[in-house]
Amino acid sequence: MPPAIQSALRITLAYALFGSLWILFSDRWVEWLFTDINTLTRVQTIKGWLFILVTASLLFGLVSKAFLSIENLHRIDTQTRLLRHPMFKQLIDAQLKRIPEQQTLMVIHVDIDDFSDVNSRLGFDQADTLLISIADTLRDKYTANTLLARLGIDQFGIALQTLNSNENIDEELRELRLALAEAAGSVTDGISFTIGVALSPMDGKDAKKLLSSSSRALHKAKQHSRGSEEFYNDRLSKRENDRQQLLTDLRLAIAEHALSVVYQPQYHLPDLQITGVEVLIRWQHPERGFVSPDVFIPLAEEYGLSDKISAFVVQQTLKELSENRLLGNAIPRVSVNISAIEFNSEPLLQALTNTLRRTPHLLPFLQLEITETAALTDINHCATIMHRLKAMGLRFSIDDFGTGYSSLAMLKTLPIDEIKIDRSFVHDMHIDRKVETLIKAILSMASGFNVSVVAEGIETEHQLNTLTTLGCHEAQGFLLCKPLTIHELRKIPPGHKHVHESGLK
Repeated sequence: MPPAIQSALRITLAYALFGSLWILFSDRWVEWLFTDINTLTRVQTIKGWLFILVTASLLFGLVSKAFLSIENLHRIDTQTRLLRHPMFKQLIDAQLKRIPEQQTLMVIHVDIDDFSDVNSRLGFDQADTLLISIADTLRDKYTANTLLARLGIDQFGIALQTLNSNENIDEELRELRLALAEAAGSVTDGISFTIGVALSPMDGKDAKKLLSSSSRALHKAKQHSRGSEEFYNDRLSKRENDRQQLLTDLRLAIAEHALSVVYQPQYHLPDLQITGVEVLIRWQHPERGFVSPDVFIPLAEEYGLSDKISAFVVQQTLKELSENRLLGNAIPRVSVNISAIEFNSEPLLQALTNTLRRTPHLLPFLQLEITETAALTDINHCATIMHRLKAMGLRFSIDDFGTGYSSLAMLKTLPIDEIKIDRSFVHDMHIDRKVETLIKAILSMASGFNVSVVAEGIETEHQLNTLTTLGCHEAQGFLLCKPLTIHELRKIPPGHKHVHESGLK
């Protein structure tokens, strides 16, 4: 039965029930209470007017409720509980009136690529679960000041305020991509999203124009390629197109094993004997030349490629070190970096676990490095994961230690084997005496928990000598040794002790 007929039927039934009860009982009560005919006549008249007043109030309440329900159907999508287009447009106009001058309102159109195929593959129930998961994730991610809407069967709208700078706009889109990937990954894999973006006031000064601009940007993005982003503004779109081209090249480089790894030795203090290596990913682009990991790793994380990069690093490391007979001989420990996204995503972590199980010869020497911020996302969940992976024989190192706010709690809770003092502390310890005091405290805490400490970013002999005097266990940095290719690494004999220019050992 249509909702409008249901509402009309409820109103009619409620009115009929009240009228029937009034007729059945009101006359009996009046005749029982009053016997004088004149009084009875006056009371019957009053009762008639009272019936009109009560039924009018009842009708007002029922009709108001029905109209509010109908209005809410236009304002809120019942499935996702997000705004519908008319209310989204109205609230965008309201936000534009009070947005600070230094900020911009980003209006974003998000489209689920090939949603009809997704429906066919998953079935309608699972497809609905996907839509609800996306809506719930967006609600969890954004504050109440951000407007969220469902603009079509497979389209979502977001309007958020951000600082009017390229860096802030890029960061907002990156975080949105990660949130969408998380929402889709909780239901199924292989889902991608195409995005169109409009910015106030350059792309429109009212909601109608901004929504039209973001929709046109989305249409242009879909013509470009699935999973891409486009800005309505040509200058920003050119920058985004360059970024999308880099992403395409990265996918190709991963598929064709065109990435490479290098090894940065780590040394025991004070005798400077090699204790292990940190494996670092490198990309030499055929046209762009060297592309920094600081550029392509965030791109890989944003578009769900971090597990493929980790798999390549692990497999390539095992291949190179095994072929050159370095594992356990010249190189007793191998440290591999794992992204925060990968460590805190169950599907990506499962992919990593499967990769590690396929490389059993590397496991006795392997140490996973995760950043302190990744470990602190959910420290109890992190501890559970670490215990599970340590049962496979893995060691754990915490990178960038000291940059978070709960380092002591992390030492107490997590089964870690090593911490790495962030390079910013090493750089600043001769500028600010407080930093040296902090390093002493870290060393003291680590000693109490029987955790090894590595200082990274050693660039001067002064830094090296100070850390040796303070009792730091290990160190790495350009002063000691730059990252080496496998051909350079194999030239280092077993038991090698580094000797730098001063002759200090």
